[in-house]
Amino acid sequence: MRDRLRDERGAAVTVWTVMVMAALTLIVGLAVDLSGQVSRMRLASDVAAQAARTAGQQLDADTYIATGGDVEVAAARAKAAAVNYAKASGMNATAPIESGTDLVVDVTTDYEPVFLSAFGIGTQQVTATARVRVVKALEGKEHR
Repeated sequence: MRDRLRDERGAAVTVWTVMVMAALTLIVGLAVDLSGQVSRMRLASDVAAQAARTAGQQLDADTYIATGGDVEVAAARAKAAAVNYAKASGMNATAPIESGTDLVVDVTTDYEPVFLSAFGIGTQQVTATARVRVVKALEGKEHR
């Protein structure tokens, strides 16, 4: 009788241990993969901001000279600069020009889960957006 009780307790402890370990592994996997995805989102946001900054530096000199100082983005050069910056960082980007002085940079990249891929969760797409507006400033004040 005592041996039978000991066998049942041992089996119950083994089952409990396996269940707890599986749950802990899942929790650690979630923590690792979610933090990895957040890190990738931050990187995408940084790349989008820097690509927008780079695009915003592509000014149209002809407009500036012809109008006596109005600033405007050189659309083709700005788009190319933003896309090339993102590409150099290993990401894809689009850079629509909203007006002569406003543009948006959308960056997309992928995050490959480490632990959760074992549970069938595949590549997650991460996106970030940055906006830039080009202005002329003199002595810290915007001039139009």
